[in-house]
Amino acid sequence: SDIVHELNLLFLNGFTVLAPQLSLLLRKQCVSLHELSQIHKDKHCSRSERGGISTVLPAPVCTRKRIFPNYKQVLKPPIRCPHLRTSFSKSPDNHTTNKEGNQHMNETEIWKRIYQALDDGDYEVMVALLRPLAEKGNAEAQFRLGYRYENGEGVAQDYTQAVYWYEKSAMQNYAGAECNLGWLYETGKGVVQDYEKAFAWYEKSALQNHARAQYNLGWLYEAGKGIAQDYEQAVYWYQKAALQNHPDAQCALGVLYKKGNGVAQDYEQAFAWYEKSALQGNMYAQCNLANCYEYGEGVVQDYEKAFAWYEKSA
Repeated sequence: SDIVHELNLLFLNGFTVLAPQLSLLLRKQCVSLHELSQIHKDKHCSRSERGGISTVLPAPVCTRKRIFPNYKQVLKPPIRCPHLRTSFSKSPDNHTTNKEGNQHMNETEIWKRIYQALDDGDYEVMVALLRPLAEKGNAEAQFRLGYRYENGEGVAQDYTQAVYWYEKSAMQNYAGAECNLGWLYETGKGVVQDYEKAFAWYEKSALQNHARAQYNLGWLYEAGKGIAQDYEQAVYWYQKAALQNHPDAQCALGVLYKKGNGVAQDYEQAFAWYEKSALQGNMYAQCNLANCYEYGEGVVQDYEKAFAWYEKSA
């Protein structure tokens, strides 16, 4: 409230706040530009914004990446996460780092500029700032640089470079990098597809309580990829992620309760987990929830609610 009051005074007295300074000030106060725009809309203040059903589907079918299943199927959502290489003696991409303009900033100031560049969607600046830190061994910088390469943000998309930087970060036990390495091994991007290595990296990340890695690990157990199929372990890891409000894990856990795989069949539990996931916008859970309402499984039959949830999912 103090920061909003001060900004209101500035606006009302005709002062101008530069966007970068304002963004930094707001971040310190845990207030976003979007939130501010909802609190104060002064005609003198201009700012730019950035976008910044009834049979069950076979469990592994909840295809985390491909199709929207047919009618009368219980759906499980897709995931995203990323890969690896076993050696990194030299970066396959010999970049020369231009540190001019950054040499007089300490690391805290550099990170402030990195986050500002992220807010602004200026990925080229972000990459330029991240690279020197990554080359010095900063695990978070290595992870964020790898992510830029994986998604082609500020640099040309390059899965080999993504692997290179993710691995450097993962070797320092950075959970996000471990998870993303697992994903790249699972999908075969930048490396030969290898479910066993995917499993190994997911497990390292999951043991650090990384929700997405826990969900991915549960999926490998459910599908029997890289490890012997084990529904009880799938339930265990899905539940860990679901309790952290991971919507895909909540939906997947609902499917196992619906089918009675790895746990006693319980339509009410299935409904409860579908609902948690559906309320977070998961379209597969919304479809499954509609299925429960249509056939009265775990809830009183209600065609109107079934229609509403089918419509949301559609």
